[in-house]
Amino acid sequence: MTMMNLSPKAVRFLVEALEFWLAAYQTQLETSDLHEDDASELTNDMMFLESLLQELREMQSRANVTSFLGWLHLYLKMGERDPRKTKHQRRPDIC
Repeated sequence: MTMMNLSPKAVRFLVEALEFWLAAYQTQLETSDLHEDDASELTNDMMFLESLLQELREMQSRANVTSFLGWLHLYLKMGERDPRKTKHQRRPDIC
């Protein structure tokens, strides 16, 4: 599967949309008197949507970790170069 480069906002939007769609399908399954074939098709669609949702949540997790690591790296670099701090006030190197 080809991965798309989605912004964190786009991923959040898609996650919310899939959750809403899944809830609507679940309600339809529970409240409608569907023919067996229709119920089966709806269930298959839900399984597909759930797998998409899981992939998007994993993307969201990786993006959060990557974002945090980027922030941490910048934070540590800024502390090393802060001209207001003397050599003895700077944070020790983390290896």
